[in-house]
Amino acid sequence: MNNTANLIRLAVVLIVVLLLQVVVFDNLDFLGLCNPFIYVLFILVAPFGCPTWLLMLMAAGEGLIIDIASNTPGMHMAATILIAYLRPAVLRLVAFRSATYKEGDIPGSRGYGSLWFARYTLIIVAIHHLALFLIEQFDSFYLWSTLIRIVLSIVASTLLIILIERFAPATRGADD
Repeated sequence: MNNTANLIRLAVVLIVVLLLQVVVFDNLDFLGLCNPFIYVLFILVAPFGCPTWLLMLMAAGEGLIIDIASNTPGMHMAATILIAYLRPAVLRLVAFRSATYKEGDIPGSRGYGSLWFARYTLIIVAIHHLALFLIEQFDSFYLWSTLIRIVLSIVASTLLIILIERFAPATRGADD
């Protein structure tokens, strides 16, 4: 997949996940215990070889948009920049022993398997949600309720992201 196609695909993914997050998922309330954040998908499906600085810059923009829409000053931006920074380390952690990632390929269940994508998603989502909820509860830290919110939100977000990635054509590469 060439760079222009990657940029167009990423732009479509960004617009769709931002709209879904702001219009649908920010308005869902599961007893105040579960907040699915599917906008993390944008960072997950960025092509291999995308420079970390560029991914962090895009993550900052995405997080800023969510912060403005959610009236959360910098919390989403910080958590999203963190996962963009840690993404290369997570990719190394979930890598197959003999496989290497080809620059420009799209991380996903079709190319690398459902189990690989589920592990990758779970780790990135867990890092994001831990950072986000701990930043949110920094002033009034209620350990048990925060831990319950983190776990339930990680499960909900991971499942939704896996479903969206599996069925949304923009999240896959051209050869899928």
